[in-house]
Amino acid sequence: MERIIKFAVIDGKEVFNLPVSNRDTDSNQLTQFSFDQLEDAYKTSRWDDIRVARNRLVSETDWTQIPDAPLTAEKKAEFTAYRQALRDIPQNHDDPDSVTWPSKPTI
Repeated sequence: MERIIKFAVIDGKEVFNLPVSNRDTDSNQLTQFSFDQLEDAYKTSRWDDIRVARNRLVSETDWTQIPDAPLTAEKKAEFTAYRQALRDIPQNHDDPDSVTWPSKPTI
């Protein structure tokens, strides 16, 4: 069974849900994590946070895509582009700490 460290601060950055799979089987003691392992865990945690925030922003604008939404065709197109830009964030950014969020269209 994989254990999880729920929270850690690594190099001044908060990391949540860090998997603990590096165990010395003889002593059952945790071995040291390499910097790359910690960095990967940090990035995974950050990307998870970004996806949660992104999904919330997309769902907040679901109403703009229904056929009888009280929007002009131009505004509906703006919201469509905004929602696609939100969905593209993970593919368009290599570093979760440098994500640029698109601006939400005004109504």
